[in-house]
Amino acid sequence: MGFQRIFKLPILENTLSDGNVTCTYNEIPAFFAHLDGFFQQKQIYPQTGIAVEFVNSTVSALILLYLLDRNYSFFLFPPTAQRSVLPAFCHYHLLIQPTAESLACSPEQFITITINPDYDATLPSLPEGRLYLRTSGSMGMAKIVEHTHTALLQNACHCVERFQLTALDKVFLPVPIFHMYGLGAGFLPAVLAGACIELQDKTNIFRYLATDKRFQPTVVFLTPTLCKLLLKGCQSSRNYRLIVSAGDKMPSALFSEFSEKFGLLVNLYGSTEMGAVATSVLTDTLDKRASGHLQLMPTVAVLLADKTLQKEVEIGELCLQYLQGFTRYINEKGQAFSVNASVWFKTGDLASLLPEDYLVVWGRCDHSINRRGFLIVFAEIEKAMETLTGIEKAVIVPLDMESTQGQAICAYCTTTDDTWHSSQIREACFTILPPYAVPDEIVVIHEMPALPSGKVDRQALTREAGSKNLQFSTILNMNK
Repeated sequence: MGFQRIFKLPILENTLSDGNVTCTYNEIPAFFAHLDGFFQQKQIYPQTGIAVEFVNSTVSALILLYLLDRNYSFFLFPPTAQRSVLPAFCHYHLLIQPTAESLACSPEQFITITINPDYDATLPSLPEGRLYLRTSGSMGMAKIVEHTHTALLQNACHCVERFQLTALDKVFLPVPIFHMYGLGAGFLPAVLAGACIELQDKTNIFRYLATDKRFQPTVVFLTPTLCKLLLKGCQSSRNYRLIVSAGDKMPSALFSEFSEKFGLLVNLYGSTEMGAVATSVLTDTLDKRASGHLQLMPTVAVLLADKTLQKEVEIGELCLQYLQGFTRYINEKGQAFSVNASVWFKTGDLASLLPEDYLVVWGRCDHSINRRGFLIVFAEIEKAMETLTGIEKAVIVPLDMESTQGQAICAYCTTTDDTWHSSQIREACFTILPPYAVPDEIVVIHEMPALPSGKVDRQALTREAGSKNLQFSTILNMNK
């Protein structure tokens, strides 16, 4: 995998820590040798197929690096009570427990190995050097994707270059490294750069601020939700060298406010399938970064399918070719049902290609409808509504009913002003949106439901809208 080169560089004092257990880079080879004997004793080999469950901790991160470095094939997943979800191609289930013990203690102190009750011994062995992850399932049934370790490492190298990471950096990761964002864009690039790394599990504002004060990071990886919490909970400003945010697109106002208070903020666009695909340019102006202008990683090829013209800009479904992306989808038995090699991968996202090789991602294809002959992109309505004073977050969902403009849509909103009422918000929408884009119903809620990845759970909002059997608060006035 290539990590041994990093461990031998003259950065012996740089550390990997979770606040309890700290390991220097030069201690890692000895820990790996310790694990070699343990796995050989348990007769677990690179092609065996294992399901690895862990939280953000030093021990978990080291075992993850070990499995990658030794070319094991493994399925990575977060803590869960649903043991039945383990794929049938995984022979063993490895539960990695955080420990405050010395790394010199027996691996049995922090690794619990059990046989997967759903393991199918008739299945062929897995190829070596594969990482398996489940997609979030935010847009339907979750899938299992397969990555080669080589492609994963190459994508991480692109992130090192794009984020200009070095051994002088101190990288704080309060996002989970069992998801592709934290793993492929944050953790592995930080390791390859030889940076000091601080992991945090189950982050909240108090733990974040305490770690920030102790660790003094130069680079942090966040989500829009964490950015919003920091703005509310941190009274003093902070000048990070770099803040990376991924997940739901951050409203421009929040992006600008956060940047002015905490330092250089960039967006990252990617997926479980493709890893890190595009990011903001570090040297671009704040306005350009806040507006979502991205540039592709090296070797990424794009095209737009089913294009339409919207405000003199072509919008279409973003399709990608990327050598560092996933190899295929597989089912629970390890059988391929879709192959990525040499074909265009349809992301399901609407995007535009702009001059100077910029990419702007507007939102999901299924987050758009046609009303009165106009393509209505939900992200554009949300962006406009979030410019209204007091509207913190807006999310549009379709309704299974018709309005005078076509298929009805509902806007769920969170506000910073308790005096806002649904009717007032809708009335204000007529001043910033064309009539055919104004939501037919407005619902004010305390907070948005979220997926484990931090993204808004739009399916939950859609179900909520359906269960409420919403009736339009007003009928669109066609003369407005």
